Amino acid sequence: MPLCTRGIELHSKTFDPNSITRGINQLLYGLPNLVLQETSIMPNLERREEADISYFTLLLVTTSDLYVLKPLTEIEVFQNAKELEEVSFKTNCLSVIAERSPLMYQYCIRLVKDSLKNKRNSRIDIEEASLLADQLIPRTIQIFVTNITNLENMLSSIKFTALSDFRKECKLTIL
Repeated sequence: MPLCTRGIELHSKTFDPNSITRGINQLLYGLPNLVLQETSIMPNLERREEADISYFTLLLVTTSDLYVLKPLTEIEVFQNAKELEEVSFKTNCLSVIAERSPLMYQYCIRLVKDSLKNKRNSRIDIEEASLLADQLIPRTIQIFVTNITNLENMLSSIKFTALSDFRKECKLTIL
């Protein structure tokens, strides 16, 4: 599966560099709430029972065809290409690695503080909230992008990976 760092939506005569970014950001900002709800966050996350394993996967589904730029394609070759296939290859799915932004981190800290405050009815210190936010949301996050025609295969693949990673039952959540 191709690994990408950014994407662009192409139309017959125009393009939209923000379309894929918006979809990925919606998934990224939905993840902290989902994780907090799923884990029923407590002050000592490390004491959770081993049986309470959750596996979260971010999956962006599109009706568009997916293409990945061929490795080592020079800008001049790209600009002079008459057809997309000259500089890219079609794929059913790809993986995007996103970095947790400072704004996302602040958002996570605020959610953790609010969640703990509601549970404890007391003030939460920023260091504790930061530590828990770091444990809940990784610095880099993998998002899978798939064409809708490949959705069933992608879901099967994700389930297989989750089960083989943990070698036992786990709760699989796909956002």
